Amino acid sequence: MGNGERVGKESCLISALGDLDELDCVIGLSINFVKNKEIRRSLATLQNLIFNIGAEIAMGNLPSHREFHHLSTEDVLNLEKAIERIEKQLSPLRAFILPGGSKGASSLHLSRAICRRGERTIVELYNSGWIKNKAILPFMNRLSDFLFVLARMENKRTKNPDVLWNKN
Repeated sequence: MGNGERVGKESCLISALGDLDELDCVIGLSINFVKNKEIRRSLATLQNLIFNIGAEIAMGNLPSHREFHHLSTEDVLNLEKAIERIEKQLSPLRAFILPGGSKGASSLHLSRAICRRGERTIVELYNSGWIKNKAILPFMNRLSDFLFVLARMENKRTKNPDVLWNKN
C-alpha cells in the first residue's frame, strides 16, 4: 500500500481499490460511447476524482499528502448541485428504469452499478477505521445517482427513450 503496509489480495482494501479501478475503467469506456460533449467532460473530471479517492485510500493512515486533491464536502455539494441541475431537464420518474437505451447510457448504467458495489466495499473499509475522510462515503453515494441522471440525459439527448420496467 502507499504506506508500505503489505496486505493480502483478499483484503477489503484491495477490493475497494479494485472496485475504484474498475469504475474508472468503465467511465473511460463510457466516454467513448457518450455523444454529448458536456457529459464526456464531466466523466473525465470524475475519472480524476475517483483516482484521487483510490490514492487517498491507498495512503491509509499516513499524514495528509497535498500532491493530489483530497475529496471534500465541497465535492459532494458540487455533485448534488449537478444532479439537481440535470434532473430539472429530465421528465419526472414514474416507473423504474432498466439499464439500456443508447450505448452511452447503457455504459453509464454499468458505471452506476459498479459505483454502488464500490460504495458497499468502501463502507466496510470505512467501518474498519482505514478511511478517515468522511467526504468519501457521501461522494460515492451521490456519484451513483449522478451516473444515473447522466444516463437518462444521454438517452434524452440522443433521442433514445429510457427503458421502463414492465412489471408483467
